[in-house]
Amino acid sequence: MQGTLALVGALAALSSWHDGLGAPWLFSGLGMAGIIAFTLLVVRPTDAALVDEALDVDSATAQALLERWGMLHNVRSIVGLAAFTIDLAMLIG
Repeated sequence: MQGTLALVGALAALSSWHDGLGAPWLFSGLGMAGIIAFTLLVVRPTDAALVDEALDVDSATAQALLERWGMLHNVRSIVGLAAFTIDLAMLIG
């Protein structure tokens, strides 16, 4: 569901920019589209490694993967919050 919402949000923001409503909509739309690409290209391999049945959950590898996943999730959260803030500012202002 999050991916679908990010896609709808990206398309709506890019459409608003295309309609001449300002560059902030472009930045927001690109940010949301970037989150989708980042998730598919960067986060997904870490997710796959974490759910691999061969992974020893008590290993240093598992710990490193969890730490990496947390860092990657933080990147997505920060970009998403920035896009949301831009959208909110454009709607209010």
